[in-house]
Amino acid sequence: MKELSMIRPKIYPGEIDMSYLGAVMRMNGLRNEESTIALMVQSAGVSKWTRRTAPVIELLSEVAGVPMEPFVHQHSTLGFRRAITANQLPIPHGAVENRVLLSSHGMRRTRNAAYFCVDCVIADQSELDRSYWRREHQIPGLYWCPKHRVDLRCTDSDHAFLKSPSDFIDSTATMEGDWVAESRSSKPVMRFLDICSALIDAKSPFMASRISDALARRATAAGYRSHFINLLGARVKEKELLSSLIHSTFPQAWLTREFPEFRKRRVGQIVGGIDGFSWFAGIDSSAICALVASVLFPSADA
Repeated sequence: MKELSMIRPKIYPGEIDMSYLGAVMRMNGLRNEESTIALMVQSAGVSKWTRRTAPVIELLSEVAGVPMEPFVHQHSTLGFRRAITANQLPIPHGAVENRVLLSSHGMRRTRNAAYFCVDCVIADQSELDRSYWRREHQIPGLYWCPKHRVDLRCTDSDHAFLKSPSDFIDSTATMEGDWVAESRSSKPVMRFLDICSALIDAKSPFMASRISDALARRATAAGYRSHFINLLGARVKEKELLSSLIHSTFPQAWLTREFPEFRKRRVGQIVGGIDGFSWFAGIDSSAICALVASVLFPSADA
């Protein structure tokens, strides 16, 4: 099939995959994700296309001129969402062997809204040909820009990443309340974010059994319950629960926003998925892992 003429925008450092898809869409005068995918499929000369045979993130890597593994490592959140795996070998996140996974989970969000920094947008408009959505701003628990130290803004607008973040400057405001400043000065929150940043940058996942065993040993040594089976039907002291430690360690506004399960439990009540963390595994368990690790270890490096 003859390759169609299409504009291939430059992808910028740390630009998230959906942001780049939006740039391809806008620069080629298209109106929606479906027509953009169709153009990329035709341009790549793919016949009988399905998301499983050629995941959208793979099409984007071809448009950007970046091999798929580096593209996934540098421009997707899959490294964070698939940081721990129980039923797959720890092969690289963007490996062709993972096409089925990439088709279903390759470009999923990590947060319910899209976050951006106004100062980053202004700098983009001054230095680049477009503003773009940064992957680091989509890390759960982060409400300020690490570079500019200003509070992030967010929008829950449908298909926000397909638009330019500059489109939302006039319709959004920074996060309300003093809780963001409190979170920014919290060492446990910073440990959590450092762990999340390390996970999102990892090229391959960790095996759930190894992570679980390491955390269980650390928890047991510190005097906390670590195995879910030990909690069923047992009388557990408040001081033995990791959830009680987490309750007392993290700023409450930040904690209940990121982990709503803490709103439903008083201190001393078992929090499923936290006090029984030894059974977590698979997509989307990374935040729990980071939360537990951030109270069991003195630093992200440890």
